[in-house]
Amino acid sequence: MPFAVRSHGIDDTGPVYVPAGSFLPPTIKRRQFIGPEWARYRGTAVNYGALSTFRLASSWTLRGGLFRSYFDDRRSFSNLLVDLQPDGAANQLIIADPPIKLASTSGELRLSHSIDDGPRRHLIHASVRARAGDRSFDGSEFIDLGPTTINGPVTAIVSHSVV
Repeated sequence: MPFAVRSHGIDDTGPVYVPAGSFLPPTIKRRQFIGPEWARYRGTAVNYGALSTFRLASSWTLRGGLFRSYFDDRRSFSNLLVDLQPDGAANQLIIADPPIKLASTSGELRLSHSIDDGPRRHLIHASVRARAGDRSFDGSEFIDLGPTTINGPVTAIVSHSVV
């Protein structure tokens, strides 16, 4: 049985609220992106593979699966509102991550034997699994956007390229 899934994400990033004390943040406006336009996530994930079952004999079954996963994070940001005050004032910090690529190939092979013993059935399984993965990533950059408010839009300009 083959399968394949592809998803392409274009999302707003955060923010994550970090209060300056032991209080809840003020009420926020829903569905409002609080961050610079360039700090939006972009990425693609692909998963595909196949599962199979072979009945070798009445009491022997061979099952196998082969899988491939690929994740390409072209733009990723952590959008933080830190030192958040009860009135909604905060400092905005963006953590910009460089492009990240993750890929892995994995598989499993399982041989099962069943033994009927009166009202009981005994199952014996032998299984082998393997996985190989590749990762490509680098360091992150911290960008302090300064003071803002919890429901205020941000129009930040970065003097050098982080996207």
